[in-house]
Amino acid sequence: MLISVKKRFIFIANSKTASTSIEAALAPYAEINRIGSALRKHISWEASKKEYKFLFKFEEYHPDSFFKFGVIREPVDWVLSWYNYRLGNQKLPNSLPQDMTFYQFWNSIDRIKDISQKASFVDEDGVCRFDLIIPHQAVGRAFPVLMNSLKIPKTTLPTKNKSAGQTLQRSKLSAEIVADINTYYQQDFDLWKEWSDNIDSYLEELAKQ
Repeated sequence: MLISVKKRFIFIANSKTASTSIEAALAPYAEINRIGSALRKHISWEASKKEYKFLFKFEEYHPDSFFKFGVIREPVDWVLSWYNYRLGNQKLPNSLPQDMTFYQFWNSIDRIKDISQKASFVDEDGVCRFDLIIPHQAVGRAFPVLMNSLKIPKTTLPTKNKSAGQTLQRSKLSAEIVADINTYYQQDFDLWKEWSDNIDSYLEELAKQ
């Protein structure tokens, strides 16, 4: 999570959504920088408002005066990314056995089922009022538009925190498990779909600002 008072933006970092890359590019412009452990960086918007109440309590720094954005990933791709990242990765405390199948992973009692991407972006009433939610598949074309809107010099988005080793491709998943995952994370899917369907028009408007 990053807060830039000078550039007036707030970035809420979801897991497995290129957040490490975005933070690396924007960190030089953020006075408040929670880069570090997952517990530090993946703080929700609701928790951020409480954590930084000392800033937001002033009218000139009201949350509405900041451009708030984040990235969301289609649930199937998000779960698959976690599977590929953890499979046989002995550097992680929650690594998965090398021989665990994706089906076994999804049907296990794993903490991933307690995580909601949408929950990172909502206010206390459960409504997302962010200025921009970038669908993960659109990060490449959205990033330059965003940088220009924030009046940040042209910056290359670095590649960070990629899964190492062999990866399972989405095309290998059954239609049944794809439907099951997207249904399980229905609210995340709906938010991702809404922004995916309209991202081009949002970026066009952002480019005019």
